[in-house]
Amino acid sequence: FQKHLYASAIFFADQLVTLKGAGPEEIYTLAECYFKNREYRRVLHLLKKHSETTERNDRLKLLVAQSMMECRDWEEALRYLESTWPEDQGASDPKSAACFALLRGKVYEAMENLENALSWYERAAHLDAYCHEALERLVGSHLLSIEREIALLKGLKLHKEDEWLRHLYAAKLTASRSSDENPFAEAVPEERKGGEVLGDWRVRRQGLRQGAADAPGYPTPFLPAASAGNGHARAAQAARFFG
Repeated sequence: FQKHLYASAIFFADQLVTLKGAGPEEIYTLAECYFKNREYRRVLHLLKKHSETTERNDRLKLLVAQSMMECRDWEEALRYLESTWPEDQGASDPKSAACFALLRGKVYEAMENLENALSWYERAAHLDAYCHEALERLVGSHLLSIEREIALLKGLKLHKEDEWLRHLYAAKLTASRSSDENPFAEAVPEERKGGEVLGDWRVRRQGLRQGAADAPGYPTPFLPAASAGNGHARAAQAARFFG
């Protein structure tokens, strides 16, 4: 399986289900092998056959929804997600809840219902601040207002040692708006002194060429040194010179 020999993996995973019994781990292993081999209908057939086990296992339910989506059965996928994870269901496991919310967002987006898609992406990000796919879709895409994007980033429940992630996402936001300002700082007057913007722009542009870590300004001071050259960070810095 780890060597991407999926046909072999499917054979032995099937033997495992037959010989050891159809427990949730065995079923998941076989279903995942089918999924990796792009045999989505076989995933659905297998999990329907073991529906009682599937209904008690979030990982299996996610595979059902993802397989329906890969088959582009959007209406069926939405009905399944609505029945599997109702809108008013609590979040005893926030990470699982975030996965279901993310998938609903993707289904709504595929169905061109952008308002509902954004709502579910936001819910996924609130449930799990590390749900990158939801944040990647929301931040810097111009689908939300700037105020809504900033509020979303401010509300992320990150671990203290991961606070830099908030600024990395904010760098994407500032770059998309051709700005170099820290969006979490208090607003400053739009009137700037000409020298502040243009005075030594050639020197600062050279600093950007030499490396993001050497270029002053947001978001570099908030990022680990190794992340200062991230594409979002460099784009935000470039906005000072070319925005």
